[in-house]
Amino acid sequence: MPRRVIVALILFLSATLAGPIAAEDSTPRLSVLLERLSRAATLFHDNALEFACDERIVWKGRGRGSGSANFEYIFAYDDRGELEDYRTNVSARKRKKAPREVRPEDSGVPTYVRSAYLWVLTFHESRQPSHTYRIEGEEVIRGVSTVKIAFDPIPPYRDRFNDWFGIAWIDPEMAQIVRLVAYRLEDEEVRRLLDEFRRGGELEKDRYELRTITTDFTETKNGLRLPGSIRIEKATFWAKNRKRLEEHKKVLLEVEQTFTGYRFFSVRSEVEMRDFIRDGTQLE
Repeated sequence: MPRRVIVALILFLSATLAGPIAAEDSTPRLSVLLERLSRAATLFHDNALEFACDERIVWKGRGRGSGSANFEYIFAYDDRGELEDYRTNVSARKRKKAPREVRPEDSGVPTYVRSAYLWVLTFHESRQPSHTYRIEGEEVIRGVSTVKIAFDPIPPYRDRFNDWFGIAWIDPEMAQIVRLVAYRLEDEEVRRLLDEFRRGGELEKDRYELRTITTDFTETKNGLRLPGSIRIEKATFWAKNRKRLEEHKKVLLEVEQTFTGYRFFSVRSEVEMRDFIRDGTQLE
């Protein structure tokens, strides 16, 4: 059996045995939060929401050097009513040229999160049957009292649909993400192995690589939380002795995406969005 299939099966079974709460089998508190989070995600597919912002990507890494690049990030709908989110050169806007889509990798960016709003859709009702969710406590983030909700995708995994593991810190009043940490399947396996090692377990080998993506939703508009920064860290972890809790870490690559200067072409009122998220009040 292929290693990836085995890993997926182990992760799925361990999550099931640990008792995660599926979307259709949740406690009342989680059920209400998931319902409201789905409505909040719907607002990002609402044609009344269109905006642009300034994105800056800075990176540094061992053997990769360092650098930075600036873009205009655009979130809008085309003539067919389909969502588009893409990047253009900031210089084109300053020269008032027609915007042309550009790719950060063509500017030397080693890695980045293509869609800053992908995480919000993890909680949309269309994706909830493909995930399990569980509450893992509460924590104050930047002065906001949050509920921690862990999410695991259910196989089969589909790209950009249910292929991320992670935990989200949710503002229960607004039912929106304050912070989210995400891992790919191979990174989730490493994360769990390291957690077991820290609790006194043994490692199968001396060295592991782990990529972590942390997104902070620090910008707000009419009550809607928007990403302010994304941090991607790729690091090597190793232990001098596989049986002793003596951990070492070396950061191989750091990438930070920041989003500022939000400019809204269209956005609903705070009252409209609040009532829709809380009660499902019909949007006009």
